[in-house]
Amino acid sequence: MKGFKESETIELINYIKEAKIQGKSLLSAFNDYAKKTGRSMGTIRNYYYKTVKKCKGSEGLRQKLGVDKALFPAFILEFNLEQEKELLLNVLTKTTQGKSVRRAISEISNGNEKLALRNQNKYRNLLKQKPWLVNEVILEVEKKLERCKNPYLEISNSLSGKLALEESINNLLLTLENDALKENSVLTQKVKELSIQNGKMKELLKKALKKNDITKEFIKKVT
Repeated sequence: MKGFKESETIELINYIKEAKIQGKSLLSAFNDYAKKTGRSMGTIRNYYYKTVKKCKGSEGLRQKLGVDKALFPAFILEFNLEQEKELLLNVLTKTTQGKSVRRAISEISNGNEKLALRNQNKYRNLLKQKPWLVNEVILEVEKKLERCKNPYLEISNSLSGKLALEESINNLLLTLENDALKENSVLTQKVKELSIQNGKMKELLKKALKKNDITKEFIKKVT
């Protein structure tokens, strides 16, 4: 991953080793190291997992970075196709029964936060990367429960809702703008009318001044 030097990678591996000796969880270690380095916890976690995975397939890299085999079990718990299908079946069954995705995953993970995070990430990735498998499981749930809450439809509805809200806001702004233009047009017309009336009054006063000296003197006093 870009942004990590070899020396930083070795430092991270050693930090995780020490954390494990002290009995800290990986999540806690990632969080502490993120604070120490100023990087995000997600970046630290993802880089660590990718590094450990590479080391499993390369003895030379493992020795170079100091990754011992004790670090492998923290990562190497890959989902196989059967486990992916089981995860989807559990989540879609529970959501069809009225539970949220978060609650469904929490129950599947027996309240284990680390396992829940892993299952949640896997579920989201399956929606993006294996729609054929998701659709296959949807059919299974429909046979079992006679219906299935389609996750793709939920995503679509959410997007439609956002677009509808944006359209409503745009229409409101357009209406306000049009109202302002109309109001401005009315005011402009009023000014024109008053200007015309003012001009007529001036003409009448001029005529009165020419004909009547008393009127002339009165106007001089009030103006």
